[in-house]
Amino acid sequence: MFLGFGPIASNFLKRHVAPTSNNKALIVSKHATGIMADRVTLIKKPLDESFEDIDVVINSWKSLDSLNRGWELEYLTSLARIPNSKIVFVNLSSVAVYGECKKPANEDADLNPINTYGIKKLEFENFLKFIGMPNLLNLRISNVFGDSQFDDLINRIYKAITQGRSIKLFEPDKIFRDFIQIDRVAKHMQELLLGSDFRSGQEHIDMNISSGFSLNLSEVVQLTENSLKRNLDFHTALIEPGIILESRINNDRLLASNGPEHFDIKGQIKAYLTQLEL
Repeated sequence: MFLGFGPIASNFLKRHVAPTSNNKALIVSKHATGIMADRVTLIKKPLDESFEDIDVVINSWKSLDSLNRGWELEYLTSLARIPNSKIVFVNLSSVAVYGECKKPANEDADLNPINTYGIKKLEFENFLKFIGMPNLLNLRISNVFGDSQFDDLINRIYKAITQGRSIKLFEPDKIFRDFIQIDRVAKHMQELLLGSDFRSGQEHIDMNISSGFSLNLSEVVQLTENSLKRNLDFHTALIEPGIILESRINNDRLLASNGPEHFDIKGQIKAYLTQLEL
């Protein structure tokens, strides 16, 4: 079951759910375009009696206060109260819950979000833990790229260059982000689901989904300009409150679970830009 259906959920469905003939999917969403797969059902509200048919829930709901249809919190609480539940609940959170990270933050680091997005993500994490959601796999995901649906920095730079527009950047020399390609996120989700074992009695696992390597945003601009062989027209703005300057994320727990992996972030960004140009 997918609660909400953004690019990460869509990519996971396409790559790791739909290709297997005995898989079925329920998508709980008002809008879910581009679903071209058999055994996929789009519904506006799940039924409690369908619990027995669910083995994984992937939550893309962004914040508690966005759940304004009146049944969502009750449904989450009902999921948490299933006796001896074997359902794995995957929550798509964000590394924004850590706030500033001048040193790589692991899952036990202090949580100190400094912007609304991080605050809302942490509220959702805390709610799921408060209601005792069993088998909770709480994924703190770094800056994902690789899908044209994202309104992210890489897509904005690409559109500005190719459309001959100017954009605003917040002092790119001072900002560092950990980027991870969307296919890698889906891959790691699948491997965690196949390998996760909650029989130890652990009610939840926090897991950073990141490359473990942060790029300066000026490097991203230069990389994009070199790939497209065109310059970006941008004006620099002063850092505003709520802008995270350094996001450096430790992914040792992920690699310990899924095995070592080489994240060629620059190469993957170049490949994505080439794909957009085709």
